[in-house]
Amino acid sequence: MNYQIQTLNAISPAIYTQLGEHYHVSDSAGQPDAILVRSASMHDMPLAPSVLSIARAGAGTNNIPIDACTQAGVCVFNTPGANANAVCEMVLAAMLLSCRDIVGGVEWARGLKGQGDGIEKAVEKGKKAFVGPELRGKTLGVIGLGAIGVLVANAAVALGMNVIGYDPMISVEHAWKLAQSVRHENSLDELFAACDFITVHVPMTDKTRGMIGRRALSLCKKGVRIINYARGGLVDEAALLEALADGRVAAYVTDFPSDALLGAKGVICTPHLGASTPESEENCAVMAADQLREVQLTAHRGASTSAPENTMPAMEAAVDQMADFAELDVQETRDGALVLFHDSTLERIDGTRRTIRSLSWDELQQVDAGGWYSEQYSGTRIPKLEDVIEYVRGRMMLNIEIKYAGASSDLPEKVVDCIRENDFVEQCVVTSTSLSYLKRVKAADSDIYTGYILSAAYGSYYEDDAIDFISL
Repeated sequence: MNYQIQTLNAISPAIYTQLGEHYHVSDSAGQPDAILVRSASMHDMPLAPSVLSIARAGAGTNNIPIDACTQAGVCVFNTPGANANAVCEMVLAAMLLSCRDIVGGVEWARGLKGQGDGIEKAVEKGKKAFVGPELRGKTLGVIGLGAIGVLVANAAVALGMNVIGYDPMISVEHAWKLAQSVRHENSLDELFAACDFITVHVPMTDKTRGMIGRRALSLCKKGVRIINYARGGLVDEAALLEALADGRVAAYVTDFPSDALLGAKGVICTPHLGASTPESEENCAVMAADQLREVQLTAHRGASTSAPENTMPAMEAAVDQMADFAELDVQETRDGALVLFHDSTLERIDGTRRTIRSLSWDELQQVDAGGWYSEQYSGTRIPKLEDVIEYVRGRMMLNIEIKYAGASSDLPEKVVDCIRENDFVEQCVVTSTSLSYLKRVKAADSDIYTGYILSAAYGSYYEDDAIDFISL
C-alpha cells in the first residue's frame, strides 16, 4: 500500500528517508492520505475527504483548524521538543540583545566607514551610547516549563542567573530535567514583581492571549526586559508600547514583527527565526514522519485503511510499515479450520447471511474477501490462522481475538493448540469477550497472555485469574 503525502511548506529532505518507499511526498498530491505543514495557514483550506492525519512540523497548531479536523475524524499532531534547542539559543541571544544595544551599535559602527584613522577615536567616544547590564546575577522569570522553557531555565542557571519558573501543569519528565536551583513560583504576580528578565513559553489559547498586558506590566520591576519567542499574541502590544514609553519596560525582543512594533524604540524584532536551523528542521521532519507513519497504519474509519481487515494483504501492509502489533479475529469452519474473519455472517462481503461455521474450508475459499474493499483486492481469500502466524513470525506480535461460538465449542482449546504447535506463545496475546473462553485458554496453557475485551454487555472482571489485562 502506498500513501500520498501533501506538503504545504518546504520540508527537510530527511522526511523521505524516514518515511520510506511506500510514501509519495509532493506539494501537489490530489487526494492525500496525510498533510505535512510547518507555518502555512490551513484555516481557509478545504480538507480532502481522503486525509487521515495532519503532521505539524513544529510545536504549535494555531495554523490548523482543530475543530474542523476533529469533526472530520482527522488526527492532528505536532512535534514538541524537536526545535527546543534552536529556540532556546535564540532566547539566549535575545536576552543579550536586550541588554547592550548590540543592534544599534552594529549599525552605528557601519556608519564609520570611510573615517580611516579616526575610527578608533570615534569608537571610544561613541560606545557609551550602547552600554547595558550583564546577565550574571540578574533574575530571569520563565513562564512555561515545557521542552523549551526547561532548556532556557537551565542555560540561564549556567550563565549565573537566578531563575524563577512558573508552570502549574509541568510534567514529571520536565520537572526531573529542571536544574535544582530553579525556584518554582505558583503565582504569576510574584514572578512579574521579582524578575529583571521575563521569557514566555506557553501555547496561544483564549486563556493565554494577552497574558502580558497592562496589569501584568504594572506589577513588573522598572526596567524589565521581556522576551517572546512563543507567540506574538501572548503580549498585548498596545500595553507594551505604553510601558516602553514610560520606562517600565526597558526592552522587548520578539520573533513576531508587526506594524505597530517595527521601528518602536526599545523593540527588537527578528523574522520568526526561532526554529530556523537545519538541525531543528530535520528533527521536526523526522518526528513528524515517525508519527505520521504510525497514524497511517493504525487510523481507520470503520475498516482497515491499508487493506481488507483479517486478510494476508492487511498483514503484509502492517509488516511493510514495521507495525509492532496486529489484531485479528479467529473463527472455525464447519470442518474445523481456524480462519480469520470478524463479522458473524458474510453479508458485508457477499450479501449472504451464511456464517463461517456453516461452510467448509473448501467452500470458504470460493468467497472473495477483498472485492468489497476495493477492486485492487478482488480475489483475496479468507486466510487460516496458522498461515498468518507463519508469515508474521519474528516480525510483529499478534492479538488473537477468539470470537464467541457458544459454550459447547472447543474453539479456545483449538486456538491454544495452534499457537503451541506453531511455537508462537511468546509472540501473541489472546483476547475475547467471553470470560469462560479465557479461563479455558489459561487452563490449556497458563503461559499465554490473555486480555478481556471489556463491554457493558459482559460486565467487569478485573480480578479474575484468567485475565492478564483489560482491553477496551
